[in-house]
Amino acid sequence: MDTFGLNLVTTKANGGIAFTNNGAVTTSQNAINAVQLDGNGGAVTYGGTGTITTTGSSGNGLHITNIGAGTITATAGAITTSNGTAIQAVVLV
Repeated sequence: MDTFGLNLVTTKANGGIAFTNNGAVTTSQNAINAVQLDGNGGAVTYGGTGTITTTGSSGNGLHITNIGAGTITATAGAITTSNGTAIQAVVLV
């Protein structure tokens, strides 16, 4: 099955995201992150025992961005990618 990943975004000032994955998220699409979390200055956290898998020719498993003083915390189960980065975290200043 070809499925797109999951993208959670907050536009709230100093907004954060808390995401718990105890299941499975997969994508076979090219240039798509399986799980993408985009904070807006608050805490962004990812955790759980679930799996993340990308099988396309590009795309990351778990991609997290935040801005300013926003923090990023990730405690992950198994993350596998065919050609992307397993975990990518970026804070934009």
